[in-house]
Amino acid sequence: MFNRAALLSSGAMGISRRGFASARSLSKEYQNLLVTRPKPNVTLLTLNRPKALNALSTPLFVEVNEVLDQVEKDEEIGALVVTGSEKAFAAGADIKEMKEKEFTDVYKNNFLGDWTRISSFRKPVIAAVSGFALGGGCELAMMCDIILASPTARFGQPEIKLGVIPGAGGTQRLTHAIGNVQAMFSTRVFLSNGAVRLSRRGFASARPLSKEYQNLLVSRPKPNVTLLTLNRPKALNALSTPLFEEINDVLDQVEKDEEIGALVLTGSEKAFAAGADIKEMKDKEFTDVYKNNFLGDWTRIASFRKPVIAAVSGFALGGGCELAMMCDIILASPSARFGQPEIKLGVIPGAGGTQRLTHAIGKSRAMELVLTGRMITAQEAEKWGLVSRVVEGDVVEEAVSMAGTIAGFGRVAVQAGKETVNAAYELSLKDGLHFERRIFQSLFATRDQKEGMWYDSMVAARKEALGVRDAFSGGIFQLLNPFSWGVLAMIAQPTAWHKERRPGR
Repeated sequence: MFNRAALLSSGAMGISRRGFASARSLSKEYQNLLVTRPKPNVTLLTLNRPKALNALSTPLFVEVNEVLDQVEKDEEIGALVVTGSEKAFAAGADIKEMKEKEFTDVYKNNFLGDWTRISSFRKPVIAAVSGFALGGGCELAMMCDIILASPTARFGQPEIKLGVIPGAGGTQRLTHAIGNVQAMFSTRVFLSNGAVRLSRRGFASARPLSKEYQNLLVSRPKPNVTLLTLNRPKALNALSTPLFEEINDVLDQVEKDEEIGALVLTGSEKAFAAGADIKEMKDKEFTDVYKNNFLGDWTRIASFRKPVIAAVSGFALGGGCELAMMCDIILASPSARFGQPEIKLGVIPGAGGTQRLTHAIGKSRAMELVLTGRMITAQEAEKWGLVSRVVEGDVVEEAVSMAGTIAGFGRVAVQAGKETVNAAYELSLKDGLHFERRIFQSLFATRDQKEGMWYDSMVAARKEALGVRDAFSGGIFQLLNPFSWGVLAMIAQPTAWHKERRPGR
């Protein structure tokens, strides 16, 4: 936490009377920045677009990069501080600049390529964040070396709502910083937690797939969401080859169904899945498991292209923990218990446990769980970054609500976001950033991007128009005739047609 009052005045972008007013500034004045020297060896760079909540734009980054070039050459300056206003560090990229761009334009001119100069700046950079740091603002903060946040700071990557993905490092740096599961979850910022709440009775009447299964229950709690429930209660949902044959069959159907945008995977209150079925494994020989690639068919869900949310209650042990980690987001009830106890059976995890667990929680903690077989609580799993969060209410209802929100966005952007976040584990940071940029640029060729940014700009125009109307309600706006107000309403009010054209609808 930092003391912003010691940095900036109570005004949105003013320079503090306690020393900055007399601080030596750079010789040039900027339109979008305030640049000062609060100390002889420190430069303070303040984003200064208060009306736009410091929305990021190419002209702003042209100025930022010029300052960086000057500071890098100045031997007196040893560090840089980047900040915004009390309300917003930077609330995202400027939609007005992006909404009319086409794929050929953003690809040919490498749009956003000049926005990341600060990440290669050789002197230390500290981000002092208050208020919103969303989208490009969050990415800008992550390009810095140290982030200090005030209690009002809010971070997120809500680009998916505009039909695109983060394009300036969000999918890569966020994954490296907080892990795959939390990075997938981060796109939820400002989305409704409970737009639709479904009771357990509601699931019973949901539309099922045409086929019935012996080890699964499959339903459609929402038109665009499939709920897959492991159904081996007597065996605590122990995993087996017949069960995965059914899971893979469901995945094949769901992947082909264009109505379905997300999948929720769950078990029972007592056990998500308590491990692999020992009865199936105990008599197997090396030649058998090697020749037939035992467990090879157990990981199909990891390559499933649509988002998968695991709703975990009770035991998620061994293969159950591995199955949860194959999903994109893990929500846990307070009763959830995670672990890899295979060492007690004389083996190790064989369906990704040693690898995904290490990526999620780090080497030391993964070693502890794999080598001791210890179980951890839901709260520990959340603290370590294995799960997105612990849900105090019905975890399945929450997962279905989240899945419905995700499924309501543009399908291409959602799949691209999933693919790009997952790529962070396969690629170097440099290659991952390049991959992300290209995927981001390619989304400018989609209808989702056009409609998403158009809709967002219309909502902003509506708010601005209504604000002006309220501000001048006692003045000249009273002279507008009903026809004029009708035209203004058509421009500013999202209509039913607008809503139908939103991404993913």
